[in-house]
Amino acid sequence: EPDGEYFTRDALQQFVQDPANPAHLINHDNEFLHYKDDWYIVDYEYDDNKDGVPPFAFVYYRGSNDAWDGYGGVVVYTRDAKLPESLIPRLRIAAQKVGFDFDKDFTITDNSCPTIRDGEALVLREKFAGKVLLQTEEAVRAQ
Repeated sequence: EPDGEYFTRDALQQFVQDPANPAHLINHDNEFLHYKDDWYIVDYEYDDNKDGVPPFAFVYYRGSNDAWDGYGGVVVYTRDAKLPESLIPRLRIAAQKVGFDFDKDFTITDNSCPTIRDGEALVLREKFAGKVLLQTEEAVRAQ
């Protein structure tokens, strides 16, 4: 709620496959922030493949919009909450193809949803309330 007004950040992204390069997905000419994104599927594996490799997609992206010209990075999509260790050698090779060092430039995140233990909810609420209080105090000072 910037300035007390509701601002939606919803955007529908529609990618078109480049006919000259099927691994290039194009998303240009958008009204929202006039952004344009180019995604490149550097490596992937299908479901139920003959080698038993967990399905994944290694996506390198570049883009720009009204707020930021020249953003980019990499994302790895898998069906697992935790990145399968067996993919790491292959991801290292994919990262090298786009000028990254997997071991230095990437952070493996934990996308699992652990159960909150007793007492943790209260601590998390206190942290959140403290941040809100500090932000409110800064906003009042800025006026």
